[in-house]
Amino acid sequence: MSGHRGSGHFFRQRFTAVLLIPLTVWFVYNVARYTGADHSTVAAFLSAPMNAGMLLALILIGVYHMVLGIQVVIEDYVEEGGTRSLLMGLNTVFGLLAAAACGLAVAKLANWIQI
Repeated sequence: MSGHRGSGHFFRQRFTAVLLIPLTVWFVYNVARYTGADHSTVAAFLSAPMNAGMLLALILIGVYHMVLGIQVVIEDYVEEGGTRSLLMGLNTVFGLLAAAACGLAVAKLANWIQI
């Protein structure tokens, strides 16, 4: 990574980590709260726009944070060249696919879409 992009990457990784703290606390609290609840109760909870939005934010920010972290691992441990470029591309594609699949799942749970 060039010296011009490193600080921005560092900031984005730390910023997403800070954003994930309250979202993770919210998620763990609600998992504990709804443990043992039936499907309709959990579905009703997740269909509320605020809860679906919080879950979607947790997923999307978490996936972005993951992609940033894996990028650092690739840069640190894979020599420059075709393999590194391929892995960086696969990392981006995997992150986009994971975000899309999870976003679709949350949209279905929140009854934003009918599939």
